[in-house]
Amino acid sequence: MSDKNKHIRVNIVSDGEGEMRAMLPQASYMKQGTSPVIPKPIKDPDIINQGTDWVEWGRGDRFPREVEDKLKKTTTALPIVGRHVGMMYGQGVYYYRRTYNDKGIEVREKLIMPEIEDFLKMTNHPKYCQGILFDYKRFFNCFTSLMFSSDKRKIVRLVHRPAKSCRLGKPNARLEIDNIFMAHDFPSPVETVKIQAYNENDPWRSIQRLSGSRELIIHHKYNTGDQYYATPFHIGLFEKGGWLDVSINTPLTITQMQRNQVSLKYIIRIPINYFVNRYKDWHSMTQVEQQKIIDAKIDDMNNNLSGSDNIYKSITDIYGVDAFGNAEAKIEVEAVDDKTRNDQWIPSSDAADKQVAYALMMNPNQIGMGTSSSIGSGSGSDIREGFNGITDTNTIEQETALEAFKVASMVNGWDVLWAFEHTRHVTTDNAKTGIKNE
Repeated sequence: MSDKNKHIRVNIVSDGEGEMRAMLPQASYMKQGTSPVIPKPIKDPDIINQGTDWVEWGRGDRFPREVEDKLKKTTTALPIVGRHVGMMYGQGVYYYRRTYNDKGIEVREKLIMPEIEDFLKMTNHPKYCQGILFDYKRFFNCFTSLMFSSDKRKIVRLVHRPAKSCRLGKPNARLEIDNIFMAHDFPSPVETVKIQAYNENDPWRSIQRLSGSRELIIHHKYNTGDQYYATPFHIGLFEKGGWLDVSINTPLTITQMQRNQVSLKYIIRIPINYFVNRYKDWHSMTQVEQQKIIDAKIDDMNNNLSGSDNIYKSITDIYGVDAFGNAEAKIEVEAVDDKTRNDQWIPSSDAADKQVAYALMMNPNQIGMGTSSSIGSGSGSDIREGFNGITDTNTIEQETALEAFKVASMVNGWDVLWAFEHTRHVTTDNAKTGIKNE
């Protein structure tokens, strides 16, 4: 035996039928039989010393609740999240094998495999994907239960666990997360359920330790460099006094203005001498008789100045002049300029809505926020290219959402890759329908 080969290691494994056989270690760390090097994160005493069994998520463990509560108060942010989920989901999830042609261009061969089709049906993959994508777009953190067969050899389905109901357990001595806690009433749960966490650094050891419900929870997140929970890029929206507050408060401000402002259209000035000149016996009338005449004139003026039937109607007033040519007492009607017009709030609301869209990584043209400038005016080409740009550049986000599918392929031995299928929008000279699948 040469020096080159004398140190080759051989793993002794079971083939599942009780027979033992030798197997060379696999090159990929994602294959069973490897001994991965596990990195050690930096200790955070604030996390270790928290008074709970889990790692708190945000100030007072309230981050998911605060995000959800604020998004529900705006007519802009939550619909943008929903639109983004739809754009990421596209035509749905599919699996394929990848090859390259002689020109080095990727070729994807779609497959239909009965075992995987059964797995997708058990998972109810459209509903599962919607939940995962919705959590991802709001929090950048997703949680999936990997449900195993009774012999722990196969993952038979995936279950979406709402992110707001999940917390990472305190790290162990190696600063790894062994368990994930679930409760519907975080941050102060009455009762929690502890479930074993999937260890991405040592997946096979995670599976070997399975017991009871045969369930592992995988925490998949956008890698923002945070040790435990990922911090979403749009975190600034939720700061007090931020753009989201502007978007939320604008309609509230307008409503309060409408409730509290005095709604006047005209000021009518009628000097008392007007009645003296009109009624020669004015001074001989009783006060009651004079008041009836004044009230009748006011009612007549109101009836002629208000209502849609009186649009553009004229008010005629006859008056005389004195010996110096000055007008005698007459009726004066002054139109009131509304100093609290609601339209002055439209620019502020529009700016806030666009900042919300930018923070959520949505092209404003996709939700009808085009500007009046010659560039980016919200035309069909702007919308088309904006859509294509988003779907072309959110691959990393889709990879995050699809992580549980990739784990299932690894465990179950499926030689496939996963993706969301998208319809690419093109001009009609490239395709008669204006769309083509990619």
